[in-house]
Amino acid sequence: TLYVIMRTTHILILFLGLSSILQAQKDDHQWIFNAWRIDDCSQSNFPEVCNASIIDFNVDPPVFFRAEEAYLDLHNTHTSLCDIDDELMLYSNGMSIHGSDHMPITNGDTISFGTRWPNNTWLNENGEVRTQGFTGIDCAVFVAVPGNSELIYLIYYNFDNFSQNNAFDKYYAIIDISEERPRVISKDLILKEKIREPGHTSCAQHANGRDWWLMQFSNDTVFTYLIDPLGINLNEVHTLPFSIRRGQTAVTYDATAERYAAFQFAESLSDDGAELFLFNFDRCSGQLSDPVSLKLPSHDHSGAQGIAFSASGQYLYINDIQTCLQFDTWVSDIFSTQDTVMTYDGSAFYAPSMNIMIPTFFGRMRRGPDGKIYIALPGQGHHLHIIHSPDLPADLCRPEQNAIRMPTFTLGTLPTHNTLRLGPLDGSSCDTLGLDNNPVSRFRYEQDTLDFMDISFVDLSYFEPTRWEWNFGDGTSSIEPSPFHAYDEDGIYEVCLTVSNENSSDISCDTLFLGVSSLDDQTEDRHITLFPNPVETVTRVAIHDYLPQAAVMRIYNQSGQLVQIAALGGVTTTVDMSALTSGIYVYEVWDGEKRLSGGKVFKM
Repeated sequence: TLYVIMRTTHILILFLGLSSILQAQKDDHQWIFNAWRIDDCSQSNFPEVCNASIIDFNVDPPVFFRAEEAYLDLHNTHTSLCDIDDELMLYSNGMSIHGSDHMPITNGDTISFGTRWPNNTWLNENGEVRTQGFTGIDCAVFVAVPGNSELIYLIYYNFDNFSQNNAFDKYYAIIDISEERPRVISKDLILKEKIREPGHTSCAQHANGRDWWLMQFSNDTVFTYLIDPLGINLNEVHTLPFSIRRGQTAVTYDATAERYAAFQFAESLSDDGAELFLFNFDRCSGQLSDPVSLKLPSHDHSGAQGIAFSASGQYLYINDIQTCLQFDTWVSDIFSTQDTVMTYDGSAFYAPSMNIMIPTFFGRMRRGPDGKIYIALPGQGHHLHIIHSPDLPADLCRPEQNAIRMPTFTLGTLPTHNTLRLGPLDGSSCDTLGLDNNPVSRFRYEQDTLDFMDISFVDLSYFEPTRWEWNFGDGTSSIEPSPFHAYDEDGIYEVCLTVSNENSSDISCDTLFLGVSSLDDQTEDRHITLFPNPVETVTRVAIHDYLPQAAVMRIYNQSGQLVQIAALGGVTTTVDMSALTSGIYVYEVWDGEKRLSGGKVFKM
């Protein structure tokens, strides 16, 4: 079993002229979730039904916490955007736009208003109107306006026409972020009328490194829009060899935006199987080409399909609510490589607010900024499943069901983001802006819990590096992109990765604290988080700045008696506290004779 640390410090960029490309490459580093109608926890006996949860990928393992000021419900229409400091700046449910203070931004309390808008609102415990968001998957996304660092587009839908002509209108708003408080300067601008199939709003970077492509499906037709400094304009219309079905199709680009995949119910209503389509995507023209398809046998496709590529693009993952499959897209016969990653393990959780057990089935997928694949539940719940090493074959990719239990409910979705961290296609026919890919170095590392000194380093660099040089801090090195290294003894090591291409080089470094001897001169507690706390049955212990040798968690009652010892298998471990009675306990985390940290834990 492997666990991950991602705390690299970016210390040098050898080329300084690409601010327009380097902006907003961490748009997706904080994810926010919310799915209930109570704003104030003091008004409810059930803490999971109020406030929002945020997952922060700026550290690893990611931390997640309750956002007590947040009240905007984020059901299926759900998008967010971070600022240049990698902090949450904007988020929307397609009906309202909120800012970092979790209040509506100026002129953003109401968007897409129409006859159906009131049907998607409710009154909170104080009688205040709240928007729950529209129910369409992937029906909103933020896009940086090319050539203008002060403006953001929000692309979204209006659902009024659905009841009249079975179609939707696509809108966009323009948001000014130049001042301390963002403001909507234009909204409900019509992008496309009478769309049969809403959703699929994620954009991919144009090959010039500045502009964006946006595809809109309507049955078997795809409308391709170019987002450039002149605005959002229709570029091309072409026909697909299949039809997109409303609300039942999951789509995604790979990390390079050179492949595009769609997973949906079979076209025939009499057939309860599913179909997987894979295309090439041309970042110069915005065209899909060379489709291949696979008809899958019936499993349980109850409206909960997920799809995601691994970071390298080699492996494609899909799931229905009970089965997750992997395909190797780097071989000629892609579909012959189908392999099962995991099947639903039968687990469920008790929801006290509804007094029912809820199965933790598989829902929508997203690749996180750490390269892992996160899988939401198809409906209401706390949990996320994780594929920890998606760039490895199915038997090595380390799926973990119910890996994260967030403090508040989500409702069957993950936030929609664009395909990020892409630059120009250097040397292509549309590389016309004089921009170059100047690589950015970034990495994380994984500890083998069977031998704590065995470390796997995972490259997360972007902007087309072609050469990698690792310095492991012990006099050894490697030129592999993601090497394995075994240290001879524990201690403190400064690990650096230099990435290069024909344009420039970049280096990032991180201090690796490995084993107990690395703590000899350390007087401060290590960064350790415990969540959830209060604990119903289990809690997750995460060590963020240290690689343990043989760590344990000791739990004491209020009389100081040791009541439980739990071995911590690496930097993240789930600890079962179900045998303890309700009350307040003190915990301490130790590695050998070294105390790492401690605090209070509340058992419900």
